[in-house]
Amino acid sequence: MGQSSAFSLESLDLHRSVLIRKARDNIINHLNLAHIPRPRVQRILVPMKSLGFQGYPNISNLCELVYESAARISQLRYFDIEVVCSLPVNQTVSEQVNDSRRATVIVAEHGTVSYASLYTHDGAVLVSIGSRDILKEPQVLLFTAIFQTFYMVYEEISDLDRYVIMALDIAARNFGIENP
Repeated sequence: MGQSSAFSLESLDLHRSVLIRKARDNIINHLNLAHIPRPRVQRILVPMKSLGFQGYPNISNLCELVYESAARISQLRYFDIEVVCSLPVNQTVSEQVNDSRRATVIVAEHGTVSYASLYTHDGAVLVSIGSRDILKEPQVLLFTAIFQTFYMVYEEISDLDRYVIMALDIAARNFGIENP
């Protein structure tokens, strides 16, 4: 730690970002998925864990909560939002990457499933939900420069609409999608 603190944090993070982007591009090319175009519509991907949400039973229905949130936002803002829920443990790597490449926003529990965002097109937004004790700096996902990350604690799940609106607005700007 002492040695790394002697260097600029910016240079360390930039280096990590470049490595992550190169690894992503290599995997996408290897899977022959580079042809998937940048999203032109708002699509929220919700990759679910098969074993639940670390003892937070009110979040085990995250997919349903995101569907409800998207429906409320669609009514208020007059545009369609597609929600795709997946169980990555039942998918091939190609299927997981394909889902991620088509998403503008990913809403996921903090941890393994949130890494689906590494395969998105540049400009996607991740809403990572976790407990205060595991949402710590520096997180790898903060430094990718591929997508923007919002961290949300379980206790704020009632504010999901607010997080999703912020994510959709940023993704719309990044992907050139018009949100009324």
